[in-house]
Amino acid sequence: FNVTGHCQALNSLENRVFDVLLDDRTAIVMKFYRPHRWSKEQLQEEHDFLYELVEDELPVIAPLKIDKASVFKNEEIYFSIWPRIGGREPEELTPEQLTSLGSLLARMHLVGERKPFEHRQALNPVNFITSPLELIKPMLPDIISDRYLESAQQVAEKFTDLSVKYPVHRIHGDCHKGNLLLVNDGFLFLDFDDSMSGPAVQDFWMLASTGDEQTAINLQLLAEGYSRFKDFDNGQLAMVEVLRAVRFIHYSGWIARRWNDKSFHNVFPHFATDKYWIDETNDLEKQIEKFSEPRIIDDSPGLSNSDYFFDWEG
Repeated sequence: FNVTGHCQALNSLENRVFDVLLDDRTAIVMKFYRPHRWSKEQLQEEHDFLYELVEDELPVIAPLKIDKASVFKNEEIYFSIWPRIGGREPEELTPEQLTSLGSLLARMHLVGERKPFEHRQALNPVNFITSPLELIKPMLPDIISDRYLESAQQVAEKFTDLSVKYPVHRIHGDCHKGNLLLVNDGFLFLDFDDSMSGPAVQDFWMLASTGDEQTAINLQLLAEGYSRFKDFDNGQLAMVEVLRAVRFIHYSGWIARRWNDKSFHNVFPHFATDKYWIDETNDLEKQIEKFSEPRIIDDSPGLSNSDYFFDWEG
């Protein structure tokens, strides 16, 4: 590539991503992966999944290939090169958009079922609770440690019980509005950095979350769109509240793992304070109460599930 010298850093804490202007006035995106986070094999599996999705005409962005390669290395840093696509992040998703997204996720998961990941992580209690807790434990203040660990154990037990009930396959893994790009009248799915093996509902619940009872309706709309292309067991919706609790723990573990990076101190100045862990413990305890709060959403079969309320201030 012939570059102009114009290089703009894009918003990313985990990796380093730059918008690079070329001399023909087009642009590429350079993505430098955080050292030692992913192996080359794990990165290649992510890219290969994207190429499969493109082949099936799914709206995703795949990295560019140079001499048939998409993962490159400079000293200890892996990097990849991506096309620059214009668009905007969607605001509140309409019922029609949610149904459409459900259909797109079903098509994505049909591709995901064709073969398993061999190197990328799976959404399971070890990876998303046990491992983060090893990083969290030394940071817990004595005044709250027992309560937090007891709550985390309850989440792990519930997650273990539910996770064996439903099939897993390749999924996006971190599917929320921030990883969608609205281009004209359609969507592009972005950032498969956390693609993993997991149940279908993992790609649902963050898209559906609005912080109020509308979340239950949104889940139903996603499931309806999904069912147009692929069967969906509504029993998976019972995992939504549990997956949210799992994310509490995993997210804190992610910050703890990166705490030696000073940029994380700037973004999360409250982390590692007593107040942070007290709030986290209270949120976990409140979330656990929702594990056993079934309610009837409507008369639709299979939609008698928990009150899907999400307090994102947590």
